Amino acid sequence: MNQSEDKSVNKVRFNYAVMVACEFRRAPILKENSSINFFPTIFTESNVEDGVSARHFGIRLTNDDQTMECYVEYVGVFQNIGAGQTEFERFLKYNAVAVLIPYVRETIQAILQRSGVQSSPFPIINVFEFVDQYEKELEEGKVV
Repeated sequence: MNQSEDKSVNKVRFNYAVMVACEFRRAPILKENSSINFFPTIFTESNVEDGVSARHFGIRLTNDDQTMECYVEYVGVFQNIGAGQTEFERFLKYNAVAVLIPYVRETIQAILQRSGVQSSPFPIINVFEFVDQYEKELEEGKVV
């Protein structure tokens, strides 16, 4: 019996991703060699419908003197098809963010490129460390 015939295989379906926020502003003249700061936002809407949850992931970028700011947020909608609740929650916590990163990254890079902002490459993100650190800082009140 192959996996497609086995109805007991745990699955999570990625239904779609939607951009829910996109903001950009910049001054006409930007300081050269200004570093870019990255600030994440992550949250989950559980049980949007039976077995369907949405995970939000966004990044806010600013430069050192606040003359440029960009915020992009996507929401991914995922459906639990036979996975246990704990497994589904773990998927949403980590894997859903990993699925959304390319959407956020491409949008931010396109905006910055079209607006003439010279930026360093988007950082490589270790999703497990990133999410755990974000949630720790959220609990400590360091992020809003």
